Amino acid sequence: MIAGTGPLGFAGSYETVAAGIRAHLDQGVTTFVLDARPAVEETYRPGERLLPLFAKEIERVH
Repeated sequence: MIAGTGPLGFAGSYETVAAGIRAHLDQGVTTFVLDARPAVEETYRPGERLLPLFAKEIERVH
């Protein structure tokens, strides 16, 4: 959470969610908890569809 706020949520296409995450990265947020509900199968989608959109950022960190 960002100080003084409640939990945040992103909705939309994977590109839209990635843009929201990038906006928070630009603000200095460094940790995100990705959650997908209701089925456990839904938790795979962020890894399969969202994380590849951050390939350059991930590569830079490693």
